[in-house]
Amino acid sequence: LRHAEVAVIGDVCFSQLPVQLFQFHFLRFILEKQCQSLAMLAFKVRPLFNSLAGMDSAYTIDYSSIPLNIFIYFAYPFVLNLHESDAWPQLTSQVTMALAFCAHLALVSLLWRSFSLKAALGYISAYILFLLPIITLSFTASHYLYASAVPYSVAIAALLVLDHKLKGRIPKAFLLVLLSVATIHNFKVQSYIYDTGICSKTLIESTKSVYLSLGAPKELTITAEKGSKAHVPMRIFHDRDRLGEFGPVRVSTLNWDDADENLNDIMFSATCTVYQATIQGFAVVNWAPQTTRAGVVANEQPDGTMGIWIKVTGDYAIGEIEVLFDNIPAKTWHNKIGLITAAIAPERLSEPGVKEVAIRTLSKGEVIKIGDFIVEPPN
Repeated sequence: LRHAEVAVIGDVCFSQLPVQLFQFHFLRFILEKQCQSLAMLAFKVRPLFNSLAGMDSAYTIDYSSIPLNIFIYFAYPFVLNLHESDAWPQLTSQVTMALAFCAHLALVSLLWRSFSLKAALGYISAYILFLLPIITLSFTASHYLYASAVPYSVAIAALLVLDHKLKGRIPKAFLLVLLSVATIHNFKVQSYIYDTGICSKTLIESTKSVYLSLGAPKELTITAEKGSKAHVPMRIFHDRDRLGEFGPVRVSTLNWDDADENLNDIMFSATCTVYQATIQGFAVVNWAPQTTRAGVVANEQPDGTMGIWIKVTGDYAIGEIEVLFDNIPAKTWHNKIGLITAAIAPERLSEPGVKEVAIRTLSKGEVIKIGDFIVEPPN
């Protein structure tokens, strides 16, 4: 509701402005909306200084990359199939990038035609302003365009709201074409972000399972299979010393071509699952319930037991298995389609404490720790 109120008030205010004053308010609005970005930059002064001074190995300075970086960032909003800007050589062509760059220039020309040269130059300055700290890096990243999205959005909104400034049908039609391309691109980016989020969740949950099954080591190295989204674990675990609530632990990721298969058997698959190759690709994705209070049967079944479900993925040729609850076997069902269920007797939940949940293969006796079930004290 608050956002709606602000939007309505903004529409009323702008509708009451004399047209000759719009240019001033347009530029002022851009600068006001950049305050949060300025605060972020102030907070990041030290790492930015280290980056530009070449003191941070993760950010390599390459001044020769400036023209190409500006080209990529300026073309990005109008490249339909591009979500990660640094991956443009693999996802699109130079011709498509050039056309997208020209489309953005066309947007600038519409601002010039509708308002003034100062408005067009002000837009370009605002778009590039917050790219300055990273424009010298040897790579590009789409999330660096967050602040630049403000003048970009305001420019399109201004042209739409004040459409009477666009004289002639051709400029109006061209603006609608640009807006349609930008909208489709935004939808594809949002879909990509959603898919990446799902992948990240599966990655973290399955990595926890492998981490616990290995006895909580201080270091864990994952090999990304060919065709997998290797950039996801590389980003998730970069420069971190914890794995969710567990740690300290350093998780590193190797590309398939850089890994030694004889030394590492922890794999990251195309389904975003981390698994131990030595257990035939079997891995745990998620499980529940994970907590209850003493004397309370969570997920109670018709026979009065607590039902635990464990979602797994991988090769199911592991033979018969059983679920261990606090090191005691539980009645287990494995339906061969990725779901394991077990019945836990209610008396096992009578005392507060931590109960380890694990899966044991009966053929080899291998134990895969799933996690800890917490029985909290009663109210």
